Amino acid sequence: DQRKRLREQFLKNGLINEDLKQITKINKIFLEKIIKIINDHLSDNRLSVELLASEIAMSRVTLHKKLNSLIGESPSDLIKRIRLNKAAKYLQNNHGNISEIAIEVGFNNPAYFAECFKQQFGISPSQYQHKFINH
Repeated sequence: DQRKRLREQFLKNGLINEDLKQITKINKIFLEKIIKIINDHLSDNRLSVELLASEIAMSRVTLHKKLNSLIGESPSDLIKRIRLNKAAKYLQNNHGNISEIAIEVGFNNPAYFAECFKQQFGISPSQYQHKFINH
């Protein structure tokens, strides 16, 4: 039940926050380290599950199982979601044009970025940016 609640909260809020209190100290440290590694390599389009597993000193399969059991999400989905959340913050702050932001968060292809963004947020990056510029 605890892991289920954590998964739901994690998926709802996008990133780990005060709900880390609900999990063990070791798992909290593990998740914080994963997020730090992803954030440190955010603009590197070569960031992959293999690189993440190597940085955390785990096999790709073990990392996948561990993240899936803790947050119900694969490492590649976590990387993508963190990138898209960062892009959303950049769009809110009018940090640049959409292509620049896509590249800055590790997407080589702006069309693929827009497709992923729309999947996660329900609107295109330009609509999202427009929504915040007008308010």
